[in-house]
Amino acid sequence: MFVKRAVFLVLLIVAFTRVADAKKRTYEKGKLIDVSPNYMEFDVLGPSIFPPPQILVGYSFEIQVGGYTYFVKAAMGGLLRFRSQYKPEWSVNDPIEFRFDKSKMFVKRPKGRELQARLMKVVPGTANPSLSPPPSSAPQFRPLLDEPQHGKTLPLGVDFIRVDDICLILSGYVGAGDFFDHIRARKTAGGIEFRKGAQPVETFPESVTIRVIAELGTCTLRERTAEGGSVSSSKIRLDENFMQSIDFAGSWKHGFDDRPAELGPLAEGRIPDPLLVPSYRDWWEYVFKVRSQGVSLNDALVIIMQSPDGKMIARLSARLGSKS
Repeated sequence: MFVKRAVFLVLLIVAFTRVADAKKRTYEKGKLIDVSPNYMEFDVLGPSIFPPPQILVGYSFEIQVGGYTYFVKAAMGGLLRFRSQYKPEWSVNDPIEFRFDKSKMFVKRPKGRELQARLMKVVPGTANPSLSPPPSSAPQFRPLLDEPQHGKTLPLGVDFIRVDDICLILSGYVGAGDFFDHIRARKTAGGIEFRKGAQPVETFPESVTIRVIAELGTCTLRERTAEGGSVSSSKIRLDENFMQSIDFAGSWKHGFDDRPAELGPLAEGRIPDPLLVPSYRDWWEYVFKVRSQGVSLNDALVIIMQSPDGKMIARLSARLGSKS
């Protein structure tokens, strides 16, 4: 009898603890712009005459929160769920709740349980954050979370090209140590003024570092049917040789004035898939320096990707203080 009573008390304490923990959780609310399940093939031992089954490993979310879009990857846990057994838990335009616990993120499922997630990127506005104006029906991509080792960065936006059924998605950022930390912009009669603390700041540092990430692979259904981004397949073949042969050019743009930006030595190469759930695409990274001494903070930095014959095929752009 004593043992049964002790076990009952322990279970009661655990139950109250869980209720108390649940009450402490504070969720943020957003609107689900897009959701798609992510699958991976399930390895079967021995020979098989059928294609390997696919299991659900997580979700990709695009969540509108106020004036921002959150790009989120969530991983499934617990029992295996095969693709044939999958039933959607969310629909587009549904409300969705999520919370942060230190460096971790959790998405609340419709029935109350949570999925551990990762915030890949936050961009101003709804949907496509590209500063190179795409058609209004351009697809929403999964840009990476800017994760420099030190200091804040300036996003370069997103652009893409499509050749037949192959898509190349580009994103990037501008880094400069801790230069962008705590810089604030305000409008004045003479234009936009930048300050760092109490001190006015007018120009970029001696140089900035550009990091461009390229995601290459078979287009998704949404990417195939979207307008814009198409390139004639007779001129360009999106493959490894192309990724090794492309070139970059830069310019500083101030109003209608456009002058060349001096690019330093380029480092390039393949990188591991950085997403929480494998995307089964090839990833490339291009890193180079741009001389920026004396350049006004009101200038925009434009980075052009060029084909081997010198033609522009993609454009990324960044402007400090811009919310576009």
